Amino acid sequence: MARGRQKSDEDGDKRKPIDYSKFFSLTEEHMPTGVYPIDAITAGGPEKGDLIEFSSPSGVGKSTICCFIVRESLPKGEKNCYFDVERGVKSSMLTNMGLQDKVSDKMGDQFVMFKPQTYSQFDQMMEDAVMTHKYDNVFLDSITMLSPSKLVGKDIELMNEIGLDARIVSALLKKWKPLLREHGSKLWMVNHIRTKMVSKGKGPYKTLDVLKILQVEKL
Repeated sequence: MARGRQKSDEDGDKRKPIDYSKFFSLTEEHMPTGVYPIDAITAGGPEKGDLIEFSSPSGVGKSTICCFIVRESLPKGEKNCYFDVERGVKSSMLTNMGLQDKVSDKMGDQFVMFKPQTYSQFDQMMEDAVMTHKYDNVFLDSITMLSPSKLVGKDIELMNEIGLDARIVSALLKKWKPLLREHGSKLWMVNHIRTKMVSKGKGPYKTLDVLKILQVEKL
């Protein structure tokens, strides 16, 4: 019994005092995007550490809005990291936005764009972007196209494993929510609502949002 108490006391001595002031704040620091509907909905722009989801059917301009946010943020000195998982951001779009000569493939530059395929690749790149290089805005386009590593090179039937995508995305977002807040970054996510035409005789159905966060559906 004495040994147990001694060990507990020793463990207690190693604990660092908590600065409670770091965990209390009534201050809201909104960051205007230059996109009026977003700034209006979020009462002046999202805050640092926010996760923002654009959710709609394909082809309505979610990627265009993300690129517009990048364009508006660059003159303010903000850093932008764009993960184009869908490979939907073409050179023509960047040229029309005036971004073609500003994009880079060197992590740390003001505007970079990469094309990860799996959750693990994205997670590793996120650590560099947020924790090392302190990017103000990180874009994930789209969250529905990231593949779990276990599916790469595997039989397509594994795609039907119930809840696999949702579980991995939920774990990823739970990890990054506090880290985004700590490092002052915002994560912008594109989520496509698609209709699957065949569902084992049950008829068509629509995909559901993986996680409701701060959702801007109609702009």
